[in-house]
Amino acid sequence: LFIQATSTRQTISGTLTIDDGVMQHLQNTSTTEYKLDFVAENIVIEPGGHVRANNEGSPGGEIGEDGSGYGGGDADTNGPVGAGASNAGMGGFSSSGNFGGFPSCTFGFAGELGPIHGGSGGGGSQTSTGGDGGGFVRLEANNTLTINGSITADADPEFGGGERAGEGAGGGSGGTIYLVADTINGTPESTITARGGNSFDSNGGGGGGGCVRIRYSTTSTIDGSDIIVDGGVGFENGGAGVVLVEKSDESVRKVYLTATTTPA
Repeated sequence: LFIQATSTRQTISGTLTIDDGVMQHLQNTSTTEYKLDFVAENIVIEPGGHVRANNEGSPGGEIGEDGSGYGGGDADTNGPVGAGASNAGMGGFSSSGNFGGFPSCTFGFAGELGPIHGGSGGGGSQTSTGGDGGGFVRLEANNTLTINGSITADADPEFGGGERAGEGAGGGSGGTIYLVADTINGTPESTITARGGNSFDSNGGGGGGGCVRIRYSTTSTIDGSDIIVDGGVGFENGGAGVVLVEKSDESVRKVYLTATTTPA
């Protein structure tokens, strides 16, 4: 187990290999944002290796308080039931009319390299805290990034990532995954995910889906079909997240949306 306890980019001179273990970052607080952010010559995630930022984003709002983070869900503007948080996907409205947070995922244009924030917390209700958002993962290889393990930045554990929202509270938004390399390849052993969190019941809003960017210079065998950024379930489901797959010279730029999840 490796836990990054800063938001500062870490540089490895050789090959970074994750095999049969977990890399993650500390869970954010309402005032401090942590990230899993590495640059190396090559990065290899072996089968059984996990890069995981589930439930590590900005925390959900306390009882009666808005969720934290750039897209935190509203708690009590229009009533006592919390709304879902936003990232790329918009957080869902609550049954009392509270609104989801503002989408916070920005990709930039013509080589501007974003996104830069993870998922946000859902709005609290009058009896429960909101769900926590997914965290932030950025992996950059100067040569080759090989993914044969898993990468996840979800916002709800049972239905896709971290801390499930309580009664009447909003779900957290899915986190952010940003992959950069000359060549990206491999066969992930599970789908790459940044899913929004569900509300505990049918009153809170679902969390919006996460933000995934894949940027390569030569080739990538990883595309939108390998990635899920669904929104969470609630009174209003969270909006689908966004996946951008692009070549660094801008000759290829594909945007994928995935459908909102349905109750289990």
